[in-house]
Amino acid sequence: MTMFCTFGIVYNCNGMFIVPVTEDMGFTRQQMGMNSTIISSMMMIVSLFAGKIFKRFNVKMVMRVGAICLIAGYASYSLAQSLYMFYASSVLVGLGLACTSTLPISIIINSWFNLKRGTAMGIASTGSGIGGMVLNQVAGKLIPAVGWRQSYLMLAGLMCIVILPCVFFIIKKDPAEIGLEPFGGVGRIVTNAQEDGLTLSEAAKTKKFWIFIGILVVNAIATGGVVQNLVPYISELGYSYSFGAIMASLNMASLAAGKFLLGNLYDRKGARFSTVCSCTCSALAMGSMILASLFMPSFGLMLLCSGLGCAFGSTGIPILVRMVFGNKDYSSIYGISNFASNLGGALSPLIIGRLFDVTGTYKTGFSLFCGLSVCAACAFFALLSERKSSKTQAA
Repeated sequence: MTMFCTFGIVYNCNGMFIVPVTEDMGFTRQQMGMNSTIISSMMMIVSLFAGKIFKRFNVKMVMRVGAICLIAGYASYSLAQSLYMFYASSVLVGLGLACTSTLPISIIINSWFNLKRGTAMGIASTGSGIGGMVLNQVAGKLIPAVGWRQSYLMLAGLMCIVILPCVFFIIKKDPAEIGLEPFGGVGRIVTNAQEDGLTLSEAAKTKKFWIFIGILVVNAIATGGVVQNLVPYISELGYSYSFGAIMASLNMASLAAGKFLLGNLYDRKGARFSTVCSCTCSALAMGSMILASLFMPSFGLMLLCSGLGCAFGSTGIPILVRMVFGNKDYSSIYGISNFASNLGGALSPLIIGRLFDVTGTYKTGFSLFCGLSVCAACAFFALLSERKSSKTQAA
């Protein structure tokens, strides 16, 4: 429910507001895209200090403060009278989103599940896709009916109704809080913490860590291309706004299914297969978007592939961090990895917005992002093959 009303609204409904806001306020697409960059930048800042934050403060307290910031910031979009007021609101939204979504939720799931973490993370992450699927339709009807300002305010009200009860009354940071053990027992957690994995300082001394971080940046730039720009691209091709809303909802349904499937793949098929599969699907989604201008059924291939491709950020990264670097200093290493992903997410709208302003089309950006996804797939394949080889030699 938390992912439903955080990522599901802030990121996955953002594309519905781009055209009406830019037309009403006179912003360029690049200027509007800066809101997503600011949100990602704030999430990067929180991610950098995630290890210290979550070691010092109870995760539930962090989520409560973050929820208040998120709701207040999102509601304030409705009052914005200038571009810089939008940017100021995005600062608050970004800080709140970082403290209520993927980062704390992955830490909570890590505490609750010692086995089947991939499947558990996939199920939890589907909330953002389901939220986007449902709320894109809601936003698609609200914006023409009541305007984009009232739509921002009403979605903020929904956040208030759903998120606050979750973070104040429902969420438990670990099973011990209610007298239970993690799924799979406690024995393996002790083993992982003592024998398996690296601390952040140890990982930072390895070449593998920095290659991993670099790939995350590249992959996040690429996967940011579909979700944020699908509706404006459909408008560019001459389709109606309502058709764009339907496609955005279908894309979110694909994302929800993709997150569950990707989490299950990590449990069943391992890191290399699942990661390369996700990056390949991202490349196919971008390629099919380009072909859609000539052959409308290509949107079908995009819907099939984008869910698994875009699922990597919220589902794949937390699973992959544990598989590659272990459990010893998970929150710190995942925080830096999340920083890298958010850096790519911050650059993505700037790059594609700038390319649109220069070329007048999204196809140039999609072509670039398709190539980046292919590069990420190849790099992950090499990195995870090296990891597998080193484990075999050690055995």
